[in-house]
Amino acid sequence: MLTAGTVSLAAAGCKGLTALRQPPGPAPDVTTLDCVIAAEELMVARYQAALALLPSTARPGRARPLLAIVLADHEAHLAQLRSRLIVPRGSAYRARRHHSAAPALPGQPREILAVLAGAERDAAASLLRELIAVPASLAQLLASIGAAEAAHVVLLTWPGLR
Repeated sequence: MLTAGTVSLAAAGCKGLTALRQPPGPAPDVTTLDCVIAAEELMVARYQAALALLPSTARPGRARPLLAIVLADHEAHLAQLRSRLIVPRGSAYRARRHHSAAPALPGQPREILAVLAGAERDAAASLLRELIAVPASLAQLLASIGAAEAAHVVLLTWPGLR
């Protein structure tokens, strides 16, 4: 037998998110994740631009294969991050439409490597700052990506590459 309370609850459930009037805002980790995705998209764009600029015949010819590998790492990071960003339909939150145009890079191979190393260093530090404010599962992913970015700094500054 249905009571009046059960009927009103069932009727409210049929309205879905509209029963709440205004959908709740995003959790802080959603905003953080969106920002990290934007930063990773920018990193991918930097490496794509660097590969387009680096001549294959220059002494840092060893750099091209390395940059291709690091680019693949960043594309994998981006795929993992994007898979974690789930925004329910009807949510008040709208994921940013990221603009991933890379900033201009210098023309010399050594300078390009230095710019990329600086960007990796900054990205690793930024991810480290985010760890305290996100849930453990996201913190693990961000820590892993940050460690990879710190390792990229070592690769990009390796003396044999320059």
